[in-house]
Amino acid sequence: MQQDAVFSTNPSTDPSPESGLYSQVIDSFLSLLYLHEWLNPSLRTEADYTPFNMQEQIQAQQLIAQVLPHSTRKQTLSNALLPCQTIVNSCSFQIPRELFYTTSTPSYPGIDIYLVDDIHDQWKLAVDLLNPLKLIDKRGVRFRIHKEIESDLRQKSCGTTSTSAITADHTAFESNRTNLFACILMAVIRHCNCHPLYSEFLNIDASKMRDLSLRVNKSDVCTLDSYDNCARAFVHFASRHANDEPLPTNDNRISTDVAACRSQNHMPCSEVRYEGLIEEYNLPQDWQNSQDFFAKLTLAYDTMLVTEKLTSNDPNFYELLNFIGYNVALWFSIGHIIW
Repeated sequence: MQQDAVFSTNPSTDPSPESGLYSQVIDSFLSLLYLHEWLNPSLRTEADYTPFNMQEQIQAQQLIAQVLPHSTRKQTLSNALLPCQTIVNSCSFQIPRELFYTTSTPSYPGIDIYLVDDIHDQWKLAVDLLNPLKLIDKRGVRFRIHKEIESDLRQKSCGTTSTSAITADHTAFESNRTNLFACILMAVIRHCNCHPLYSEFLNIDASKMRDLSLRVNKSDVCTLDSYDNCARAFVHFASRHANDEPLPTNDNRISTDVAACRSQNHMPCSEVRYEGLIEEYNLPQDWQNSQDFFAKLTLAYDTMLVTEKLTSNDPNFYELLNFIGYNVALWFSIGHIIW
């Protein structure tokens, strides 16, 4: 099964009702970079990241404060950001060239595509997006994928099979015990006196998380420095990939609060991943001559079989005997047939 998606920009069309935001911020390349990192703090951890100096950061903050006052910031950004409407094969970006063109960025920087199993899990999308497919201007990407389910059975609550692990996750979700990130976000606001900008775009159910909703609304947004100096260390432990990491011994705030959040919430038993072969190629010459951004993404299932990977502690003696017995019987039968 194969799915294609073509992404393009059309300079004659401006879909954003808030294009004025970018026309003001774009005059300052530093402000654009600041806004990008403000929305996505993980950029600072990338290998090619270039930090701001103090003067550049102050200049960018002042301009953004003028363009994005607190009272209208969320609505303005919500209108300006271009969302992927449904799934990858129905995404179509039409971005006016003037929204990204500067002497420093004459071409569109590209699009990151993440393959996830549940686009409605906003908490996971906030902290657990890894290894994107990068769409570059005038280039195509073909990804031949297969689905893998990884189950961690080292927790007793996860059971002994991938089915029981998935069931345990579902039961925990239904009983409202999958709020690790929400709990850690509360700790961030308490200790750092600010909240990450992206948390304003989370759909926080005030009936279930009234305290968190109030604290996000009443606290300030973390600057890049305050996020890096305080919030980042907490948020790091919200990712499922940090579940097995020991807590720091040199910061009681983090170790105490994160330990409490872990004890109050279910640690995921299973994870769906999409692995496979990535092929890149140049687009046809007709597209190469355009000043617009063009990129093509093809997703093709290499196989419809699902690979299951289980992580468990050493099997008990009974399980080990069963495993050995099965294999002895199997190879005895094969040897008997060959003989």
